[in-house]
Amino acid sequence: MIKKCILCFIILALCCGGASSDETTKKEKIAKLIEAIGLRENFHDIVDNQKKVGKEIIQQPIKDAMAGISLTTAEQANLDKITDNYLDKTASPFTLEQYTDCFTNTYNSYFSEAEIDDLLRFYTSDLGRKSLKMSREAYAYLTSMKTEPLARYKKAFSEFDTELVGLLAGLKQSRGIDTGAKVK
Repeated sequence: MIKKCILCFIILALCCGGASSDETTKKEKIAKLIEAIGLRENFHDIVDNQKKVGKEIIQQPIKDAMAGISLTTAEQANLDKITDNYLDKTASPFTLEQYTDCFTNTYNSYFSEAEIDDLLRFYTSDLGRKSLKMSREAYAYLTSMKTEPLARYKKAFSEFDTELVGLLAGLKQSRGIDTGAKVK
């Protein structure tokens, strides 16, 4: 009886260990797929583009706020540091690790290991690399044409800013709050 229990335990341990090993193998393949697709580079490209767009959007409000104020080199450096810090924090709502974990988990749940193998073969083939290159070029083209979307963002931000300032001024006035600040 004890021999049977030990044998069952060994078989159970081997089966569970095998499943874990298979899952690790699949996740390793997904990691290779993520590398082949260039997901990390795409993330950095997206974040960099968001920073550029964000900087262009906030330039005018900063100019308005700083109107009539002459900054020293050190003060300008501090303003740039504050602006860059803001852009770093707002360029993406998630980290690179969260981004890759999301894709890893999604690939893991949507595709079998055999399908992951097929995707890996495709994206590491000449045709797959050509497809990825075309996608990157299309994205680069779209981001280079940001003038129209940027104009919409700037207009939307300006409208938001005006509405927010008006709302706050109305709230302060209705409550008898005088901050001494000029309201647009």
